[in-house]
Amino acid sequence: MNRLFLKNYSPRYFMIMLSFSVFHKTNAFITTDAPPVPHNSPTNRTEDPVGSAPKERETIKILAIDGGGIRGIVPGTLLNEMEKVTGKKTADLFDVIAGTSTGAIMALGAVIPNKEKTAPLYPASELLSLYTKEGEQVFKRNRCHKISSLFGLRSPMYKNSHLVKRMADYFGNHTLQDAYKPVLVTVQDTHRDGPMDIMSHRPKTYTKKHTNFYMREVAMSSASAPIFFPPYEAQALNGEGKATGEKFSFIDGGLHACNPAFKALRYAYSLYGPDKNYLLVTLGTGFKFDPLPHKKIKDWGAIGWAKHIVSRFMLSSIKSVDNDLKQLDEVMENLKYYRFQSLLPRSSSKLDDATPDNIANLKLDATEMFTKDQDYTKQFIDMVTDVLKTPPQKTLSASTNTDAA
Repeated sequence: MNRLFLKNYSPRYFMIMLSFSVFHKTNAFITTDAPPVPHNSPTNRTEDPVGSAPKERETIKILAIDGGGIRGIVPGTLLNEMEKVTGKKTADLFDVIAGTSTGAIMALGAVIPNKEKTAPLYPASELLSLYTKEGEQVFKRNRCHKISSLFGLRSPMYKNSHLVKRMADYFGNHTLQDAYKPVLVTVQDTHRDGPMDIMSHRPKTYTKKHTNFYMREVAMSSASAPIFFPPYEAQALNGEGKATGEKFSFIDGGLHACNPAFKALRYAYSLYGPDKNYLLVTLGTGFKFDPLPHKKIKDWGAIGWAKHIVSRFMLSSIKSVDNDLKQLDEVMENLKYYRFQSLLPRSSSKLDDATPDNIANLKLDATEMFTKDQDYTKQFIDMVTDVLKTPPQKTLSASTNTDAA
């Protein structure tokens, strides 16, 4: 019998594992007509010859990237540094990739295939340049728009035309069905009023309707944060990439999963099953935490909370997932969980601060986060590049893992 855990049988654990079992029975996700399982799934591999020596259990490597607007420069820089060290592109290092909002752009960008569909097309440096070169234009407001939108009170703070154009340039006509590796993106469906997870490969047990989309439209959908950008209307496609006539109104998936790590784990588990080890790596977009003493906030109303509520909501959502996964890591014998997240000592935490100075500071903060704790980084890289080695003891430092987010 396959044993998923050895340590504790807590009620919280059973509730978490129950979510795996009901995952296939909900309408909370859309998949494409891509192959039901990845190329290295057991059902697509030749069985070992009779009498061959037993192999160590395969490890499935999962990457999940938080939302955070222009702060996507932080995980983009981390991935770029990781690729420099390993000599491999992100999609060649991981088996399943997931992202929310700005993380969705990165996740989808990582799985764009080359012309022959034999390798990922872009290195992380190419995607990072989207932020460093185009960020200021994406978050640009002229004076007339500021006034007409009443600074975001009457209509979205930013037009999405520049971002739409950049996504079209980057993703072209690639659809989810083209994904080099399984990818999951979170969105919020405004018409059906519910969270949805859009996936490139359907779980083996999933038999319901599949829907395909252009990658550029999925990226725009997950990144359409209310107040900042208007909702995005995505056109559903069939397996041949032709429009079906069905349309969806999507907004930022960060409304329900700013940290998509748990969803990524569930997705990988649904594709590969219990007979695998799982290495889950999550990348935050950095944060600043400003204590709010009770004396200061006790009389606040809508105006007082206005500039704090978004950041507090994001931090709470991200931290909640992190806490659950830390507990799951303690009781699941076949799971190893790592998170890269740090304070931003130089950078602004605003989602839309795309000034040249802040872009430079975000890159600097992220590079320092990756290089500051060299022992931890080396252990982490060893795990990603050679997962058959004995997992190192986790010695997380404040620079790479923190309870604050």
